[in-house]
Amino acid sequence: MDITFFSHENENLLVAIKNGWDKLEEYYRKIDDSLFYIASVVLNPVHKWRYFIKRWIEHPDWLTAAKIKIQILWLTFYKATVKPSSSPAILRSSRTSDPDDFE
Repeated sequence: MDITFFSHENENLLVAIKNGWDKLEEYYRKIDDSLFYIASVVLNPVHKWRYFIKRWIEHPDWLTAAKIKIQILWLTFYKATVKPSSSPAILRSSRTSDPDDFE
């Protein structure tokens, strides 16, 4: 690239580009701060916590905060709805004979 591109004449363009990047970073931070965005990524079997570990490698405090938010979400809205079974459920068949080849 020609060095003259970055001359004083293009200073306004450089300022506009920097401002654009700053605005994009601001929006990305807002998305990453959203509790439900974090929950949807963590609950996605493809991503789980690996997504945030990779993206926030330079911000381990963000990862810690996200884990706390997810724990609070779980405790506040979902833990009471999960009723653990005291014994494993065993499904019994009402069938009296073995299945044939078709079944």
